[in-house]
Amino acid sequence: MSPAELVGLLTHLGVLGIGLLGLLGVVGLPRGRRSGIGLMSMALAMGAITLGPEHALSIPAIAAYVVLFALGLWLLIGPVRNR
Repeated sequence: MSPAELVGLLTHLGVLGIGLLGLLGVVGLPRGRRSGIGLMSMALAMGAITLGPEHALSIPAIAAYVVLFALGLWLLIGPVRNR
């Protein structure tokens, strides 16, 4: 594993941790648990892509990455219904 890949994985592990803490309510995130789930989804997707070049990713794996990342982004910045 190259230094760049290691830094990428550690960075996304940190984001995953922040997302988990937000999901549990330990860290206050702007949209609460929704933000926590979004961060976790994006971190998992980016972690998989960081490891991907070593292991040729299949079309379903790439599709899963796109869906996870897009879902995470939507949860972070998508509209929120007013109650």
